[in-house]
Amino acid sequence: MLENKIIKLRGILFGLAAAFFLALSGILSKKTTLATGTEQIIVRYLMQIVAMLIAACYCKINIFGPKDRRIILIFFGIFVAIVGYIIEYVSKVY
Repeated sequence: MLENKIIKLRGILFGLAAAFFLALSGILSKKTTLATGTEQIIVRYLMQIVAMLIAACYCKINIFGPKDRRIILIFFGIFVAIVGYIIEYVSKVY
């Protein structure tokens, strides 16, 4: 009975947890003086990658995606990375 209610509210619970951790991340980034913003972002994303890899290995999920779509996923990842670098460059220049 309780498990069914938790399953129905799982999305809301994940949303609340995400909001909490995002707020906590914002507070910590404002209070810290030891690292620049870029270094904080690198650490945050590396922690997310490690957590997602652990979760994917635990759930036995294929992290490379379906074989017929791998090349599209690789090009999408490269494209998004290039766009990120361009946005960062443009924001620093202008």
